[in-house]
Amino acid sequence: METNTTIQTEKNCINKGRPVYFSYARSSTKKPGWEHISDCVDTLLKVFEEENIEYRLDKRDIGTGDKISDFEREIGWKSEAVVLVFSDKYFRSPHCMYEFVQIKKSLEMYPQKRLLCIKSGDFNLSDVNYIMDLERFWNSKKQEYEEIEFHRLRNHSGTEQAAFENGFYLEDIRQLYSFFSAINYQNSSSIQTDGFINDIRKYYSTTPKPKLQPLFNGNKKKINFSIPLFVLLGIVCMFVFLAIFVRHKFLAIAEAKKQVNENTDSLLLLKRYYPVYSRGQDNFFVTGIRLYKDSTWVLFTFINTNGKDTAIYATENCRIIASGESYNIKNAEIAMYPEKTIVKKDSTMLYSMTFPAIPPNLDSVDFEGVNGGIYGIQLKREHIKIIDEPRIFTGNFDYLYIYRIEINKDETVLMVSCYNYEESTYLSMPDSMYLLCNHEKYYLKCVSGMATYPDSTYIPANAQITFAMIFQPLKIYKQRVNRYNETQLKVSNTGMIDCIWYEDEENDYVDGFFGININKKY
Repeated sequence: METNTTIQTEKNCINKGRPVYFSYARSSTKKPGWEHISDCVDTLLKVFEEENIEYRLDKRDIGTGDKISDFEREIGWKSEAVVLVFSDKYFRSPHCMYEFVQIKKSLEMYPQKRLLCIKSGDFNLSDVNYIMDLERFWNSKKQEYEEIEFHRLRNHSGTEQAAFENGFYLEDIRQLYSFFSAINYQNSSSIQTDGFINDIRKYYSTTPKPKLQPLFNGNKKKINFSIPLFVLLGIVCMFVFLAIFVRHKFLAIAEAKKQVNENTDSLLLLKRYYPVYSRGQDNFFVTGIRLYKDSTWVLFTFINTNGKDTAIYATENCRIIASGESYNIKNAEIAMYPEKTIVKKDSTMLYSMTFPAIPPNLDSVDFEGVNGGIYGIQLKREHIKIIDEPRIFTGNFDYLYIYRIEINKDETVLMVSCYNYEESTYLSMPDSMYLLCNHEKYYLKCVSGMATYPDSTYIPANAQITFAMIFQPLKIYKQRVNRYNETQLKVSNTGMIDCIWYEDEENDYVDGFFGININKKY
């Protein structure tokens, strides 16, 4: 069979079985100035064949059915010498950049590898505008990847996934100048082939073929297990001593934990509630309730909108009413009457009160304070799924942050933090908000801890408050029976939901949070 290479036998092959690999971008007619690449490589191949130097080339050595990615990894990790012809097309090719990353990584592990570089084309790696142009190119590839991911248009190709795993080569692009400036490369327009070939011959004549250690050796050798008796007894005694020592340590740690649990009433957290209620009392809001083994913590937020410094305090009459029973206050992080805690004008204060332990399975509780109370604090919600720190594709509000989503049987709750970095302001939530999921709308039922339009809630400057938006329940769950014959609810795979805050159909304008991922796993 006739081959595409002519080997001159008068010259001995100095690298038999140790080929030189070529890494380059094939020429293209799509962009003027790229046709020179193939001319440069063809010139080198002709010289290699005249000098009887063995080489490997993708378009010659990749057969039908072979994976290109395998050959690209081979260039990086199996090669001893690589001819890298870098060009503008090279830095814009996903295949070439993947080869480039493999070569860089292998050079870090095997610095004796020989890398011969040739610049092909008229571009300047020290030109900031050129590097920025390459960054814009790969940022567009990144945006295209994210669009495919968001809309689930299709599966990603191998080159797209490789680019994603390597950060779309942005960091490698930024380091191009520092990498190639440290290498004595030639230009394709003036290649000194004699010096080039002498460099390759010198490398192979002075560098022995590396001895790769295989993972498994086919020639298995028998291992002599004859161990002196005294050595065997010493090993057994050492293990017995170690077992006794470890058991003693574990018992000591278990005893210490037991004592801590018996002496400390707040180490065992039984339940954590994010309560839902209609309205606070005089700008006092309950933001959380924690049930411990021997105590109950109620977390409060006070927003001072009185226009002056305000004194707040707790009294011995502060209590929780649960199932008809009263649980009086034990202590508080604010002053107990007659002492008082001063809250500055236009500021917010977070604090807690501690009460005796209440039963863990309650539907609601009431709080009675100094001049009134907060009633109907709902506790029992049948959670189907909770998503903390949900991934959101885009949102139009830089001061609002959705930090928790509860998909419950009777409602869907979005926990929101509001950061006011500017001057004091008033904020309200539109009552026309809705969630969009699987082309179905789920409307707002109520907002807890924040007023709805036309009412408003005062937010001091540089303050943070949290509130809950309660929507109609998402009908996206299904029942299943576990191995204990218990019925459970499970959220089906729905992809994304949108939270629509404002919609102007006449002007085709929509505000809100879009692409909220409710399939995130923790």
